[in-house]
Formats: sequence, structure tokens, C-alpha cells
Amino acid sequence: MRKSFETETPDGITWHCEQEGTGPHIVLVPDAFGDCHFFDKSMSLLAASGFTVTSYDSPGLSRSTRAPPESYTDLTPEKVAGFVLGLLDALGIDVATFWGGSAGGVVALALATAHPARVRNALLHEVPTFLPAPFAAALGRSDDAAWRALGDDCHDRLWRNSPRSARAYWRLPRPWSTAQLRQIRPPLAWSVGNATPMGLYFDNVVRAAEAEIPLTLLRDMHFPYVTAPAEFAEYVARVTRQYL
Repeated sequence: MRKSFETETPDGITWHCEQEGTGPHIVLVPDAFGDCHFFDKSMSLLAASGFTVTSYDSPGLSRSTRAPPESYTDLTPEKVAGFVLGLLDALGIDVATFWGGSAGGVVALALATAHPARVRNALLHEVPTFLPAPFAAALGRSDDAAWRALGDDCHDRLWRNSPRSARAYWRLPRPWSTAQLRQIRPPLAWSVGNATPMGLYFDNVVRAAEAEIPLTLLRDMHFPYVTAPAEFAEYVARVTRQYL
């Protein structure tokens, strides 16, 4: 059964969290929109596969708005990773698999780099290494039916999130070098959408190939956990089991 609850961490952030299932931990790191409702269907599918699945609304966004300004301004990947680590401590999660798509992938990479003992493995999807000019337009290219299925409440939260999200999380892209990626100790897996315009994330393909990181084509585009939750959950579960 899904648990929705709030947890306060010593840094002053009151987190909206959701957790479901039993078994090895998987943490789904939100993208720049900062709302864990995007993982609604995927969480249940992963939990049914034998995992404890945890996600959260990002500090300052959606249902985690009781947060100090420093938790959503002047962000760096390492700063956000530190906040997430504080949440893991509060929830008693010592080691987990991390999924991160888009800005969430930047955070997952920072966690794997700075806190390898806490990361069993990390799955990355279409990680921005720079902010391309058509980025804002590309974010709108998703399945209309899946968007409607998120519901009005989630739509309203995302509308309120937009200015803060853009100012904070769109500053996270970083040009990870092949050498930096090779030095990350936890196993990595990378994916891109099979319908994503390749010009947006071709650098992901190049970086994964150069660093010898397994690369997978997932169905649809930037938000497979919204538009193709069954395929997404199967992929995350399959890769995670390789490291249990």
C-alpha cells in the first residue's frame, strides 16, 4: 500500500514523500518539475516487482514548499545531492538504486560521485549536459493522454512550480567528461527515448559509449515513467536486479 507522508530534515526542509512496497530500495529522483506524482503508476509497478520504492517532491516545489530559500536557489548538483542524502538518513535508507531522468539524472550522478557507498547503482535518462536553445519547447513534446492522466491537481502544482523550477533546476546541467564518468564507482546505466529528437541528447549517447556505460533505448521520449510506465518499471527492475 502506498504511504504518503511528510518528513522534516535538519536542514529545515519539510519533504512530501511517497513510499510503496517491500524489498531492496529504489529511489526515484524527480526531474526539474519536482513532483513525484509523475511516478504514480511506475511506483506501484516497481513495488509489485519486489522493491521498496521511494520518491519525493523536491524542496521548494509542489508539496514540499516548506523549505528554506537556500534549498531551491543557487543550486548545484552537489548541493541537491546533499539535501537528498539528508532525506535518506531521515528515512533510514542506507543503500539504494537511484533513477534520475533529466535534472534528476544530474542529481543521481552527483550522488554516485560524492556518496558512492550509498548508491547501489544509478540509472540515468536523457541527462542535460548543457541547456539547449529549444529545451523549453522540447519539454512540452509528450503524450497528451498521459499528460491529462496526471490530473488537475498535479497540473496546478506544476504551473506554480514553473518559475522556481526554471530558475533553480535548469542551472544544473554539467558537461561530465569521459574521465569523470569512468571514475564513478557505482555501476551506471544510461537510456534515451526512442522518439526523442536525437539532436537534443546525442551527447548522452556519445558520453555513454566513450565511458563504456550500457545504453538502452526506452519507449517514447523524455518522461517514460509517465508515458510508458510498464516498460519503464520493467527496465528499472531488470537493471536493479543485476546488482542485488
